[in-house]
Amino acid sequence: MPSRVHVLFVHGLFSGADTWSHFLGLLSSDPDLAFVQTHTMQYFTPKARLRPDRRIPDFADLAAQLATRLKAEDLREAGSIVLVAHSQGGLVVQKFLASATIRGQARDLVRIRQIVLYACPTLGSPFFAKTRRLVFGARHPQERQLRLLDGEVFEAHQLVLRNVVNADAVTDYTCPIPVVAVVGGEDNIVPRIEATGWFPTTETVAADHFSILKPADHSAMEYQILKPALLAAADPERQRSGPAVGTGADAVEQQAIQFSVEPPAGLGRLRGRDALISALMAPGRSRVHVLSGMSGIGKTHIASEVAARRKEEGWNVWWVSVPQLAPRMREVAHLLGLPRGEIDEAWRGERSQTDLVWRGLEHHDRPWLLVFDGATDPQQLGHVASDTGRYDGTGWVRDVTSAKGSVIVTARGGHNDVWGPWCRIHQVEPLSEYDGADVLLDIAGPDCGGVEQARQLSRALGGLPLALRAAASRVRSVSTGAVFLSEPGLSDFAGYLAEWRTREQAGNGDPAAESGQEVLGLSIVRESLLLSARGLTTAATRLLHLFACLSDTAVPYRLLARPEMLTETPLFAGVPIEQIRLAIGQLAEAYLIRKHERGAEDPDLSEFLSLHPMVHNVFREDDQVQAHRVDYGRAMLDILAAATENRTADDPDNWAVWAALFPHARDAVLSTVTSPATSGERFLVVSALNLARTTARYLLASGLLEPAGTLLDALIDGCAGYRFAPTDTKILALRHERARLSIELGRYDHAEAELAEVIAGQIAGHGPDHANTWASRHQLAKALLEQQRWVEAEAMLREILPAARRINGWRHRDTVTVWHTWARALLHVEGARQAETMCREILAACDQLWTPSYPETLYAWQTLGRSLLYQQKPDLAEWELRRGLSRVADTASPGALGIRHFLGMAVLQQGLVAEARDELSTLLVDEERVLGPRHRLTDKTRRLIAEIGDRLRGGG
Repeated sequence: MPSRVHVLFVHGLFSGADTWSHFLGLLSSDPDLAFVQTHTMQYFTPKARLRPDRRIPDFADLAAQLATRLKAEDLREAGSIVLVAHSQGGLVVQKFLASATIRGQARDLVRIRQIVLYACPTLGSPFFAKTRRLVFGARHPQERQLRLLDGEVFEAHQLVLRNVVNADAVTDYTCPIPVVAVVGGEDNIVPRIEATGWFPTTETVAADHFSILKPADHSAMEYQILKPALLAAADPERQRSGPAVGTGADAVEQQAIQFSVEPPAGLGRLRGRDALISALMAPGRSRVHVLSGMSGIGKTHIASEVAARRKEEGWNVWWVSVPQLAPRMREVAHLLGLPRGEIDEAWRGERSQTDLVWRGLEHHDRPWLLVFDGATDPQQLGHVASDTGRYDGTGWVRDVTSAKGSVIVTARGGHNDVWGPWCRIHQVEPLSEYDGADVLLDIAGPDCGGVEQARQLSRALGGLPLALRAAASRVRSVSTGAVFLSEPGLSDFAGYLAEWRTREQAGNGDPAAESGQEVLGLSIVRESLLLSARGLTTAATRLLHLFACLSDTAVPYRLLARPEMLTETPLFAGVPIEQIRLAIGQLAEAYLIRKHERGAEDPDLSEFLSLHPMVHNVFREDDQVQAHRVDYGRAMLDILAAATENRTADDPDNWAVWAALFPHARDAVLSTVTSPATSGERFLVVSALNLARTTARYLLASGLLEPAGTLLDALIDGCAGYRFAPTDTKILALRHERARLSIELGRYDHAEAELAEVIAGQIAGHGPDHANTWASRHQLAKALLEQQRWVEAEAMLREILPAARRINGWRHRDTVTVWHTWARALLHVEGARQAETMCREILAACDQLWTPSYPETLYAWQTLGRSLLYQQKPDLAEWELRRGLSRVADTASPGALGIRHFLGMAVLQQGLVAEARDELSTLLVDEERVLGPRHRLTDKTRRLIAEIGDRLRGGG
């Protein structure tokens, strides 16, 4: 049962608690939210002061009242609170938060788990502003503070952003709390710009200022936005402390869902694409659509709009970022319900990944949409025939034969002669100057210039959506004075256009200087981005450049952009920490980054940011980055090292973090060793190689063998290019990991040959008794064991275990792993009884190191059962295996299936033939579902059942 959640509703101007009646009714009738208890706050908000002895409270008074309301009897002991406010009520909440943090009382806010603000005039309300001034004058403090950019309200908002929204930890002055700003798309009282403020998480619904509080039923979006916030608050311990400990196959399954395939949200209103959207959603023979066009033309925005509409219709939608194609398609395979064993085989290279996933897609029982976003070349998605130059349709993108499915690809270029006749190509063109003007007005607002000024700027920017959004965000930010250093000339569309013309005349973005429409378009986008970034604070500029140096995938900025960590890097030396805290919000406001949430339980993985590929390229190649390449390289490696510190790459509990970090770690490593500016800096290369090894360990442990091999081969084979010899100890460490990869792939002779060279080099570099030397000898013993060279392996392990105990201690993970490997070898060297004794000691050590479902623990139970079967003790083997199985969280996990297989053999060995058949038949169902019908263990169980059937029919 979820823990109790208390919701406190705060009403708006000239309103009362009854304004929440629709929400209260829906909450009381929602069976999913039986744990929710509702409360309201009533405060004095008259239209006029009728009694001279009674004053109208201002926001400071109302914030103090809210603090008192939270101490009332019905909320005093509440451990989990969600604040929900409408209109002016949201300003009261923000003033309350700001007051608590600046007074050093932020720790009192810990029990507030979520905040949802409906139509809150964070930047003021322009509606009838002049009329309100005439009617109320200066006599109504609440109305006065609703005026655009009221100083006190604006200061409160900035404090909330700094001390609450962007806070990293709970201190006397900071407390991180998620805030969602909900905008009414038809609200003319509090338009979108004023309602969103600088909050990173916003939602838009089809409602006006008042209907936003009247959701018709549980399916209404106004209600659907609140419900997840209440569910998230129901388990505060998990929400704040991160994911529960992963165990065994559960942990492997946990790893599989870390690569999000959710479509992006919060891209803003889409203009001028109605006909194209209709074509993409229309039924027809062509179910594969390619959106083709230059970078910045809006392909992703169009695809995300279709994805959102399909989700609303109940479709399954999977969004795959092409730069992370393999791990994200692996996640799609899991979501399709394909057997884990078959998925593992495919991603080890033992079968076709594409055939496996497409088998699942064509047999999926619900309508589905698969989006491949960001393809730069058809060869990224499959094979292009050399004789025809045409994509042959055998890769990830195929002709959809199922009437339930469709595919969208966003690509920089595309023609039927490349993609094939079964693909429908849609060339995405620039927006018309009128649609472009609407984009400018949507973001910047009408106060930044009229329709004609917007149209002129739209035409100058070529109708390119990315350039338009960057320009509109810059104008809006300058006009409000909230983000950039003072540049009044860019405060409206006319000023921006004048500056743009000046840059054209200077030769920047001059059409005459470029040739070709696409080249010209890219030049326009580049120049608009550079112009829109001009005037950023030092912290925001350096942070943008740093993000551009990372991978072009989503950035978990709570891990990689903690202000306290950044100030320790030379890149941010002397930059005020408060400026760094505000920088993320400033970049989002400037439309140079996009912030989004993932819904992860770990707070460090709950918020990500993304850079448009064009933004990424422009600022990665900026002169400032190139001139300070060493500083940026050092900063990248430092923050990645800090983010992965104490997060063991082999441990499934840490795989969620590693899944988010590994693209950035990989790119940081490769850019360091290949860049002429940094490859000669030996201390940087050493840091990069250390990071590369731990990254490879994560990839190997989690089953991502292909990217592990690609990374290791690139670094080992190219080591001479960055001045490291193949026998250098850092390269030997990478070769050790490559040998582990060979063992995983069944290439035992390759592993043996490589490990022999690695061990010789480690003895020369470290000495024979170094931990790395013994670790490589252990891997060599495993390679011998897999080749059934039992005697050689056992003799080697007999030497390795004492060394491991001496170096790491008796109860270290590596020691216990070596110990178990030796026990496995003894089984085949007439040492079953000794192996049994070892396994009992090993399992006692496993209990101290890991959970009962941890893979190594499960394999130790299997070895114990086998040792007892080898000794002809099937009754004792059955008892021990059932004892081990009773402690496992998921009896269908791969490790548990192995225990169950030996359990069936133990029952059979006791002569209980019918019982063994029943046990193994149940096992076979789970093996076919989890491992797949062709897995070796599945096949072994199937053959054993057939033998039992023959025995029963023959009466034997």
